[in-house]
Amino acid sequence: MKPLRLASTSAFLLLLQIGCSETSSLEVAPASWLRSDASVTADGADVTLIETTDLPPAVADGLQFMREEEKLARDIYKALADKWKLRQFSNIALSEQRHMDALRTVLVRYALKDPTENNGIGVFVNSSLQSLYRQLLDKGLQSVTDAYQVGKLIEETDIADLDQHIRELTTESDIRRVYSNLRQGSLQHLGVFERYLR
Repeated sequence: MKPLRLASTSAFLLLLQIGCSETSSLEVAPASWLRSDASVTADGADVTLIETTDLPPAVADGLQFMREEEKLARDIYKALADKWKLRQFSNIALSEQRHMDALRTVLVRYALKDPTENNGIGVFVNSSLQSLYRQLLDKGLQSVTDAYQVGKLIEETDIADLDQHIRELTTESDIRRVYSNLRQGSLQHLGVFERYLR
């Protein structure tokens, strides 16, 4: 398996230096994002409804990367919720956990290693994500405005990375469905942060 790639780290870090805008509103992820008729549990217990094939390396790497990127979002939002005692961060952290669960379901289906397995809060296999976590957390702990700016940056980057990974797909309709739902969730989270930054 190729090493994991960071799709938009340089753009992310550039946005961090420039600063940001605003925030507000939360999505509740559906129980199954793989098929409308699937009974897939959040923890990936039922992953037998779609016949699987070997994935192209770029698609497999993308799934593993997005699992860690969603973990980065969840871990930072948890820390910001603890620091600032704001419901927006605790609610979105729960949503990011659902995003992680949806990606784990797909990783299990395609027999891919979960890069987040046994890793605690703030621990990442991808070295770029590890560095980014520290930078974003440090910024978000400075003030409530900085925290909302970090949230905005995270969601903008998630959307850009998901768009890239969607473009890499060919026939993997189950993965496309999960990515599309993750993207919709990120758009809703972005709206939350943009409203609070106005």
